[in-house]
Amino acid sequence: MTEVLNEVALAQLKELDGDDGESLLVSIFELYIADAPEHLTKITKAIEDSNGNVLSEESHKLKSTSANIGAEKLTTICQTLETYGSNDQLSRATELLPEFQKALEEVLEAVQNYKH
Repeated sequence: MTEVLNEVALAQLKELDGDDGESLLVSIFELYIADAPEHLTKITKAIEDSNGNVLSEESHKLKSTSANIGAEKLTTICQTLETYGSNDQLSRATELLPEFQKALEEVLEAVQNYKH
């Protein structure tokens, strides 16, 4: 399995913290874990409801937070979903939904199990 979280991105986050770098990272991870399920629900519902605007907005939000923690695969998928939402390509978004769900699940697992 390829690296789910980019270690370089995580190291950069640690450098932002004045102490050991872990407290900022833990806070970011806690927020990500708390917010991700809501994004999943909103993105899934937007696809089911054929609502391109909501799909684009929610995908953009999750893309940004995923990029911050180095979840590159999920970031790319969110970018694609954002584009599909902006272009009203909801059938293509429907096809991508299982891959999105799996990638988000992998990221959540990696965040919950992260140790350094």
